[in-house]
Amino acid sequence: MVNAMVDEAPIFTVLMAVYNGVEHLEEALLSIRGQSFSSFEFLIVNDCSTDETLKLLEQHGREDPRIRIISNEINLGLASSLNKGIRSSRGKYIARMDGDDIAHVDRLRIQYDYLESNPKVSICCSGAQYIGHEEGIVLPPLKHEVFRAALLFANPVFHPSVVFRRSHLAGLEYVYEENRRRVEDLELWQRASRVLTFGGIRLPLIKYRTYNPASVLKRNEVVRQGNLIRWETLSLLLGDVSEEDFSLHMKVSKCHRNSDPVFLLQAANWLERLLQENMKSGVYDQESLLEVVENRWWRVCKSSVEIGPSSFFNYISRKILRRRFRFKRDVPFFLKSLVFYRNHRSCIHSADNEYVYKVSLQEGREEFFH
Repeated sequence: MVNAMVDEAPIFTVLMAVYNGVEHLEEALLSIRGQSFSSFEFLIVNDCSTDETLKLLEQHGREDPRIRIISNEINLGLASSLNKGIRSSRGKYIARMDGDDIAHVDRLRIQYDYLESNPKVSICCSGAQYIGHEEGIVLPPLKHEVFRAALLFANPVFHPSVVFRRSHLAGLEYVYEENRRRVEDLELWQRASRVLTFGGIRLPLIKYRTYNPASVLKRNEVVRQGNLIRWETLSLLLGDVSEEDFSLHMKVSKCHRNSDPVFLLQAANWLERLLQENMKSGVYDQESLLEVVENRWWRVCKSSVEIGPSSFFNYISRKILRRRFRFKRDVPFFLKSLVFYRNHRSCIHSADNEYVYKVSLQEGREEFFH
């Protein structure tokens, strides 16, 4: 079933794929319908939902002629549904949206102004404010080369904040790889970053809903698929990557809470190796990689405050990894290391350090990794 649509081509296609998402769908729909920038079609792929999703979509479709609904006859999954929507899109720009997130009222207007002012940018994303299970504001990089380098360690792109320049997608053989379920966005950013240009807006233009960790089986599959992509990415820089190297790289990437001084040494040596290898290969812009590595080194050391002040002194002693002193983040880091030293590492954690060190909203969470 496809709703009737107006004849004039809109500036935006807002693309959403939803499956059994009725719980938060109303808020998501209203946040798009209420945008201050009104030239858009709202294309929603209902992926064979079995709850009240379709009924709610049809209700909104009757109220707003900009809404088009495509209903899959069988459940195709997110990647296939998004590819289907992209093929049916008519807008100059394609703005992603998820059925459980909330868009800022000026989201489309701000991203339109940015893309019109930056014609070489193919994919634009924004920051996000966490809602649900976690709190915080996370902001993306500004420059394409920093996006590319950041992908070595984590995903710097919030998928539902993305806007594609539709004409530039022709430069890709395909958009979403349909056999990379649950990590289709990460795979796309890795592939697209080699041929298309990314740009970031350091404003939280979406409220991004977070949840408790998924079931163990589902979580393990996401991790496995994500690790395959990260292994491929690391191999572009280093060539052959051993299992030991990859394990260390992932530990550095995740910044788990750490109380082992040896790991700090290993992490520093690893990050310096990445910089040295890139000087030979030129896979990444060296200055951009240094910016990303510097941020990663700070996070690794800060997650090691239980070691005491030596975590801070390790941080400042590696001159190649720390280019400048940042008062607002470095002084609190030093003070926190003193507190842990005085308390004799009083926090309880597992022997294999598998607890994630969380930065609270009050501490100003503004890293561009998630």
